[in-house]
Amino acid sequence: MGTNEAQEEGLRIVGLHVDGFRRIRVVDLTPPKNGVVRIVGANEAGKTSLLDSIMAALKGLPKGSVSPLQRGRERGEVVLNMGAFQIQVIYTESGEYLNVKRGDGKIAKPRAFLDEMIGQGLSFDPFAFARLKPADQVNTLLSALQLEQDPREIDKERQGYYERRTEKNREIKSLEARVAAIPEQSDVPDDEVSVGDLLRERSEALKARLEFQNVKEKLSRADSDVMKAQAEVDRIKKVLADAEEAVRHCQVEKDALAQALASITVPPDMTNLDQRLQTIEATNKAVRTKVERKKLVGELAKAVADGQELTEAITLCDTLKESVLATANLPVDGLGFESMDGTYCVTVKGIPLAQCSSSQQLKVGMAIAVAVNPKIKVCLIREGSLLDGASMDLIDEIAREHNVQCFVERVNNESEGDNSFVLEAGELKV
Repeated sequence: MGTNEAQEEGLRIVGLHVDGFRRIRVVDLTPPKNGVVRIVGANEAGKTSLLDSIMAALKGLPKGSVSPLQRGRERGEVVLNMGAFQIQVIYTESGEYLNVKRGDGKIAKPRAFLDEMIGQGLSFDPFAFARLKPADQVNTLLSALQLEQDPREIDKERQGYYERRTEKNREIKSLEARVAAIPEQSDVPDDEVSVGDLLRERSEALKARLEFQNVKEKLSRADSDVMKAQAEVDRIKKVLADAEEAVRHCQVEKDALAQALASITVPPDMTNLDQRLQTIEATNKAVRTKVERKKLVGELAKAVADGQELTEAITLCDTLKESVLATANLPVDGLGFESMDGTYCVTVKGIPLAQCSSSQQLKVGMAIAVAVNPKIKVCLIREGSLLDGASMDLIDEIAREHNVQCFVERVNNESEGDNSFVLEAGELKV
């Protein structure tokens, strides 16, 4: 198999040689291609040192670490045969020296080559993911998935729409209550009645009525004068001429007044105008109430439309998020991202990872460890003694499914069956 083909399939440890690294005296082992590799031994037998040597070769020692060179030794060495290339780290009192060799010779920049090969790595420990804070779990998983769009930004936008819709729903309820409190009045005019116009109309009517009464009274007096004059004619014959003149004069005036009275329209009834003046304020109050209700109905309709628009925006955000996650190659079925009680976290079928069973967390951790290490298919589990038989079987099943080597540190003086390597005093127990 060529180098490129091996890298595409994923690299594993073909052979491991450790000499003078911490508690390891000399260890040479050839691990199985995949599944659980049990590193077994009593306390201080060198199990942790062996896993540390693998980590040191692949990722280097953490900054500030004490030299792993075994006390009393002038030289220590870790050699990892990865099939496509070989990693050699030499430790001396003066420092450490990294070499990476492949078929065409040494790699010029070995650490950069390994860093590019390894990526994030999660320290090659599937339990490391479960120990991360929720925000760091999300960052790690998103970095591994390389999604076109960050689901957190989609959820943030959705939350904005959701909060606005919640506020809009409060507004709708308030408007509905206010509209319900105002009964609809179809018999009330749409506009308020002008008091000034009605007063002017009443003034004109009163003026006409007074004019009519005045003319009527004048007519009555004229009629009396005619009668007096006629009596005067009868009583005083000797002044007949003067009396007759007076009669003619009065008759003329009487005719003129009668003509004037005939031309005047019968004055309007004041009762209706007075009643309207008395009720105008109540009418205008009802008009204002009607206008207010109409305004509230309009505001309610707009609020309902705004709420519907925000609901549609939320639905679009949900659809977009589902689409983004659907295109992602999620390492575990049902894996997703949700905001729970203000904390954005990784979820499995809608349940926060921290609330999932230990076996589910283990399964997710293994899958994530594999996903973030697509080229180096090696996992290291340091707390293997805490795992029961069912958990160990689950790890082995997942490791074989993904074609991964999973080195598990276990406290035990005896072999645990196939694929077990027992350490004793820094060496493999025969």
